Amino acid sequence: SEFFVQMKHLVESGYRCVTLGELVDNLGSGCIQKKTVAITFDDGFYNNYSQAYPILKQFGIPATIFVATGYVGSGRLNWPELNLLLVKLCKSDCLHVGEKAYSVCSDEDRARVYNRIEEFRKSMESEQFELRFDRLLVEAGLSREEVLESKHAKALSYLEWSHIQEMASSGLIEIGSHSVLHRRLNRLAIEDARWEMQHSAQEIKDHVGVCRYFAYPYGDYSGIHENMAQELGYSAVFTATQAGVIK
Repeated sequence: SEFFVQMKHLVESGYRCVTLGELVDNLGSGCIQKKTVAITFDDGFYNNYSQAYPILKQFGIPATIFVATGYVGSGRLNWPELNLLLVKLCKSDCLHVGEKAYSVCSDEDRARVYNRIEEFRKSMESEQFELRFDRLLVEAGLSREEVLESKHAKALSYLEWSHIQEMASSGLIEIGSHSVLHRRLNRLAIEDARWEMQHSAQEIKDHVGVCRYFAYPYGDYSGIHENMAQELGYSAVFTATQAGVIK
């Protein structure tokens, strides 16, 4: 797999693969060695356990998985994953998004139309997009059952707590919080944002004993949330842009 190739490259090329704790300590001291890498995963998908974890064990590479605790064990798929499956399984040659038709004949086409569907989804409320998604299913020649029961759907569903506990007990994987319901903190009332950060940490502590880190859903945060994380006892918080990790 591509992930196997990436991890093999890190090891064979002499990269120093560290835990987030080591990275945080290095940042605090202002001394980070060249070729230092920390591996993280957001959301908590089943494929973190079924595909990534065996490879990490094989190479002895530590990693942190930031889980959205409200989805653990839910068996549900969210819109980004449903849209990915829609495009991947599409039986027609094109899909209409808004007023424009997009080809889905090549991998590049599928990546393009997926990004367009996601942009379209983010421009409206979930209930509105539900209707658009049903229309896209019809145009793609698919039923919702076909999508949800496809072999690809399992990998994009969420972890069970038993998977999380097994990985955490290995000493190789640390579990961090990615909130409860993966909502943008900047769009929430202060108390709702606090609940997302506090309740998710408590759930993780209840299952694996410790939760030291928080990754902001969608990378959105403000100074209020930084202070909140400190008050709630997080050791470090993380966000990212398309340009790379910034904090």
